[in-house]
Amino acid sequence: MKDNEKFVCGADEQPDQIHSEYEETHSDERRDSCIFSEGIHSDIYDISWIGAGFMGRVYKVHDKIRDEDFVCKMYRKTSIPDIPFFVKADLRLNLMSLRHKNLCRVIDIKVGSRPRMLMDYLDGSDLEQYTTDKIFGISAGLDVIKQVLSGLQALHDRNIFYGDVTPRNIMISNGTVYLCDFSCSNYNDSEYGDRTEPLGRYRSPEKKTGNKIDFRSDIYEAGLLLDALTLRIMNCSLRYAAEKADGYSPLESHIFNIIRKAAMYRPEERYASAAEMMEDIEKAEELLP
Repeated sequence: MKDNEKFVCGADEQPDQIHSEYEETHSDERRDSCIFSEGIHSDIYDISWIGAGFMGRVYKVHDKIRDEDFVCKMYRKTSIPDIPFFVKADLRLNLMSLRHKNLCRVIDIKVGSRPRMLMDYLDGSDLEQYTTDKIFGISAGLDVIKQVLSGLQALHDRNIFYGDVTPRNIMISNGTVYLCDFSCSNYNDSEYGDRTEPLGRYRSPEKKTGNKIDFRSDIYEAGLLLDALTLRIMNCSLRYAAEKADGYSPLESHIFNIIRKAAMYRPEERYASAAEMMEDIEKAEELLP
């Protein structure tokens, strides 16, 4: 799929309501001008429903001519003021230009009358099931966190925080971990704002208090994710968890210390970067049996 390919459909429209004219051409420019009109012809694209959330609806789109799949997330107009990349044009361009093995590619972001984000389709599953009823395993959990931190560092290097390190936003496809959906991403030291989605257990303290946040908020959430994939102790107090840590193996003790440092209440007491946290993860891997 070309980097500038786009897809448009209304959040309140069903696939059989989506229509547009299409001209087959070998010119990328002319082809894009046809494909990215206000809809898609049903003879060219198969459009299927994936799901919906607080901010909008998500569709899987199959291009029958090129035999390619991608995802279109349609946002409710009322959510636009709360989505940083809809307000900041330079942030949109920054996200679309990012290419990293652990970041789902953002192909296009449009505001207009039908705000949407187009991304690569990933054939896999998110981490939600592995943080609830399934045991992921320490080795696999450490590998996932390393890849998450790698993706985060690529964002942080551009002065952008991801903003929503939660299991539902992280996909595993063919063994590779991807950060998906950049609806909460913003530049460092930005206010989190009045989110349209309720705060969950992975939200950092500075989000809950409405303070300005930066990449260290991602570090906090990555620490909670590491716990959910390995020790699962953060549902209780840190004091209780510390007492329980007395019976840990050297590997579990090392992981606990990583979680505790990443999830410190004060941002300045956390890891200084995702890369620094990854160094400790790699040390933990050396303790694997």
